[in-house]
Amino acid sequence: MQRNRRLLVCRVAFLLTLGFALAACGGDSSENSNADASENNSSDANVDSNREGYQWRKSLTTLEINPDSDPSVNGNMEIDPAEVEVQFTTVLAVRPNNDSGEEEEVPVLDGTVRIGYGEEGATLDEDFEWIELTHQGEGVYSGSARGVAEVYRATAEAPGIKPAINTVSSPPIARILSPVHGESYPRRRALPISFEPIDSGTIVEALLNGQMLSRGTSTAEREALSISAAWLQDAADNQAIGIKLRGGSFAVRGDGQSYLEIIVLREVNVNIR
Repeated sequence: MQRNRRLLVCRVAFLLTLGFALAACGGDSSENSNADASENNSSDANVDSNREGYQWRKSLTTLEINPDSDPSVNGNMEIDPAEVEVQFTTVLAVRPNNDSGEEEEVPVLDGTVRIGYGEEGATLDEDFEWIELTHQGEGVYSGSARGVAEVYRATAEAPGIKPAINTVSSPPIARILSPVHGESYPRRRALPISFEPIDSGTIVEALLNGQMLSRGTSTAEREALSISAAWLQDAADNQAIGIKLRGGSFAVRGDGQSYLEIIVLREVNVNIR
């Protein structure tokens, strides 16, 4: 009887000791995990906000106006600017300093990108209506809005970096005069592309199925845009002939740099015989 009682006491003592040991181990693990998580969160927060001395490597904003994405529209049609959807894309990245290489670039994950809509003559921030773009990851911010402004302003901000800002006037939405949507054209002759208006502030590219084949920068070059017969020789019957108008402005503000580019795409579908 006494022997059984001693065995029972020993077993209870062993179980109590094991329980205390497990509790102690669990407590240490929890505390260490919380401490590690706190350190990691603090480190992650500092990655984006602690940028003393960093320089903008890129603050590139692209506005794409593509009315012909609507199946009911083609490049020969006049377009109401108020009905067109505009796509905005901004890419933000920084470098530790101006001497840093491309391998040291860091995407800006905690930036704020705003696009301002303004009427002709807009100069102050108060003259613009603003929308904010959404971060998509890897420093890419995007958004869209309906209606084309006469003046755009793009601003990019991030902790520890001087703001980047740029303002540019929007080019008109051109209308292709020729070729005519749905018509047929010979493949053995160059296919001229004429459009209006010919805006002095834009570069115009001639497109065959989205591929740029020629470019016009001067007024004479813009008026002489065409798709050469050499490119049409191997083309299928149904082809998309288009123009891409590029306008923009590069600006430097303090240590920041920014570029705002506006792209207008127009396109007609024709038959090549």
